[in-house]
Amino acid sequence: MVDTFEQDDFMILANQLYPAPDSAIRLESIRKITKEQAIEMDKYADSFVHHAEPIAIEIEGQQAVAYRVPIPVHSDY
Repeated sequence: MVDTFEQDDFMILANQLYPAPDSAIRLESIRKITKEQAIEMDKYADSFVHHAEPIAIEIEGQQAVAYRVPIPVHSDY
């Protein structure tokens, strides 16, 4: 996050994020994939690929598709 946000914005975000180790998930791998690959791997991909960047992730040996969505610093999300 430090490489993505300005220092002031980073501090605002850091103060809003609360770590929850009990619900953390370890990603074993992450890689960018094409929209076409996402559609092949995820039956719901067509709803997301036009507004988000698809990525393939691996958790405990299982492959899945996730979507990277830009969230503005000023967002309440």
